[in-house]
Amino acid sequence: MSKVKTTNINKLLQIWEKNSLKTSKELSDLGYNTSLLTRYKKSGWLVSPAKGVYGLAGQTADWTGGLYALQKGIDLSIYPGGLFALEQEGYSHYLSMVERRIFLYGQQIKDLPLWFRKMMNKNNVTVSTRNFLQLEELPLISRSFGDYSLMISAPELAYLEMLDGIPKQISFSEARDIVENLTMLRASLLQTLLEESSSVKVNRLALYMAEYHQHDWFFKLNPDSISLGAGKRVIQVAGVLDKKYNITVPAPLLKDESYV
Repeated sequence: MSKVKTTNINKLLQIWEKNSLKTSKELSDLGYNTSLLTRYKKSGWLVSPAKGVYGLAGQTADWTGGLYALQKGIDLSIYPGGLFALEQEGYSHYLSMVERRIFLYGQQIKDLPLWFRKMMNKNNVTVSTRNFLQLEELPLISRSFGDYSLMISAPELAYLEMLDGIPKQISFSEARDIVENLTMLRASLLQTLLEESSSVKVNRLALYMAEYHQHDWFFKLNPDSISLGAGKRVIQVAGVLDKKYNITVPAPLLKDESYV
């Protein structure tokens, strides 16, 4: 490595979270201009997988390190949600035979930089369209991913996002099994989200799943303030009709098992 001003590079190394990436905008805000970053790159301290983004030499950043750069470095509103967020909170112990996909919400894929899209392709990460809930401020929480933290969906939001993914992203039965663990959802927040939700499918499923497991928070919800639409919704192909919520659900395994 060629000589560079050790004071500046040492300060940068001290604040650089392991296996994360940083954008040129974030580094510029910290006082490191393009010419200085170019020197660090030539000196072997930094690597640049694409224009405008940097990593530390000898470290490997996965999609979480890239997402950290988007959330912190350019304040891009994109976050992991749905089943992935629930798994991060320990709500899902379901062992799937299919490789789990990670779903991000908040931005169209065309709005994401090319370097991050390449990372997504390598790590089975997908941007999922969620257009049933339009809120300026979503309930997000900070969770640690090694030396850095990411904003992810709060469990109540992740619950609805997971239901929106039935059946393409997750099966009805798997989702219903996962909801069994969701005993601590906040009814007040969920009520607010459901009142803002424009998806009849999501709203009906949210109430059905909660009532099916007889969660305490279900009895605190006010269905009269939630849009449930009219007519039947086919959720489970070749299923049976739950007459209360007008959705098709898997047939009960036992004769004495109720549909709800």
